Amino acid sequence: MSWKLDKQFSDKICNFSHDFFNKKLIKKGKPISGEWTVLATIVLVIENSTSYEIKQVLSLGTGNRCLGKSFLSNQGDVLNDSHAEIICKRSFQKFCYNEILNLLQSKDYNSILFNIKYNNNSLPKISIKKDHSLHFYVNQTPCGDCSIFPVKKEIQKNEEKENIVNEQNEKNDKKEEKEDIINQPEKHNENKDKNKEDDGDEENKRKLKKFKKSDGNNNSNVNNYQYDDIQRTGAKTVFGEPEDKKLMGVDYHQIGVLRVKPGRGDPTVSMSCSDKIARWNVLGIQGSLLSHFFKEPIFLSSITVGDLFNHSSIYRGLIGRLLQSTTTTTTTTTTTTTTTADATTTTIANTTTETPSNITPSFKLNSDLEIFSTNIQFQFSKLLESGQSSPDDQQNNNNNNNNNNNNNNNNNNNNNNNNNNNNNNNNNNNNNNNYYNNNKSTSSGLAISFCYPNQHEVTIAINGKKMGTNQKNFNAISQRSSICKFNLFKLFHQVLLTIKNKDSKENEGNKENEENKENKEIISIDSLLKCNYYESKHLSKKYYQDYEKLKEFKFKNWITNSPDFESFVLDNQTIENIIITQIKK
Repeated sequence: MSWKLDKQFSDKICNFSHDFFNKKLIKKGKPISGEWTVLATIVLVIENSTSYEIKQVLSLGTGNRCLGKSFLSNQGDVLNDSHAEIICKRSFQKFCYNEILNLLQSKDYNSILFNIKYNNNSLPKISIKKDHSLHFYVNQTPCGDCSIFPVKKEIQKNEEKENIVNEQNEKNDKKEEKEDIINQPEKHNENKDKNKEDDGDEENKRKLKKFKKSDGNNNSNVNNYQYDDIQRTGAKTVFGEPEDKKLMGVDYHQIGVLRVKPGRGDPTVSMSCSDKIARWNVLGIQGSLLSHFFKEPIFLSSITVGDLFNHSSIYRGLIGRLLQSTTTTTTTTTTTTTTTADATTTTIANTTTETPSNITPSFKLNSDLEIFSTNIQFQFSKLLESGQSSPDDQQNNNNNNNNNNNNNNNNNNNNNNNNNNNNNNNNNNNNNNNYYNNNKSTSSGLAISFCYPNQHEVTIAINGKKMGTNQKNFNAISQRSSICKFNLFKLFHQVLLTIKNKDSKENEGNKENEENKENKEIISIDSLLKCNYYESKHLSKKYYQDYEKLKEFKFKNWITNSPDFESFVLDNQTIENIIITQIKK
């Protein structure tokens, strides 16, 4: 049976991912008691004529934070975005580089995912093996557009409890920020008073709450009679996009627009996970640099989502807003001048009309992406860690204890009775405060990255460097994450040098090769080796052609990094180390 026909497929992918996290990963970097995080995986599935096998977790990421704009680096040596989905994707890219190198260095190497085809004097082309597919799992809905959908409220907590929670949240957030900032304290001091409404991690801003799920079919055209509120995201609309209305209930947000992730006091330029995954559905998860080696973009076959799942909003966020546009909105301005004996009056009227159109995207869209849900919760899910249903039970227990104590106190004299009642009230207040103090979950400040077969790394999400980084060693090469831009660019160069050395050895003494030194592909390798990071990316012409088409069609306001932040090159020591590695092999 195909995985598409298996109704339990999403639960199997979920359990497979959870088991891998629990049993195969070491403890380093995992949340401790009272902490929560987000988990994302890319899982390999292999089909045959009669069944399928969930084969392997190829990459994994945890995390839920990103750097503010002032903490970005122009050396590519920090992780800007440590949300689980992005860590997982970058870990997959690292896996791709490792597999390509293994294929190039050994004819006997059998990749778990790829085939390689060599062409004389040209870059080899990599493709995914037949009947192999990639499946994405994330334990809660991606931030941004996917997480905006109508909800039916549960019974609200009374104002006293809300105040207790809010006060404690503010205290914990301040404490977290002091503990987390371990680098560049000057920058932190400069920015700590900016954008206070953005303080707190992404998921606090999303205001995760217990709710009754809608049926998923009335997400875009809802009315206030059916739904009380809308699930909110902390991701802000990008400049140029329609701004959120911020009205009551279901009219709070705009839907289908580009958003950036909120930072911890410092605004970010990281696009939301919903936007990034939508872009993967056009450009692939391999990215621009790896596109030099792949015949086609690498698309995901399915996405399985846990908490806060709503099919309509996820479909809209990842696929629907990139489909053919059926209407065009135009605004006509009419000016009318009326002259009377007393005065001349000019009236200006704007008329908005929608006319049918057939604007079809000129890029390939992965519209076959299957969207699945699972009710199996990740053990470090925020919804589990926050214990949101418990306060009511706690209050009921307190009330029962009060009644029992009061009944017992009736047997005592009036003075004792009054004293006991006062003590009971004090105890109940303390219990309520202690409950919220003890059950305020905090987001983990660490991010785990893993790629097959066994490369495991932990980074500090607040500074984008490896665990163990401090002020003294912050700029050390050893503290750079293996999936930061610089180190992925280093792997890109390693692949190019391996190809070049392989071609030179195989064509040594070949007159035809000597006569064809001007071969454009050979020059392409040499040119790429001389390019900086930004130039190397943009020489992937097909990738950027599709990217420009995507921007023209829908994502015109996408925030791109300035070339100043991507013009770094590999230093001489790094290049020398790569060459030494090549010689040894």
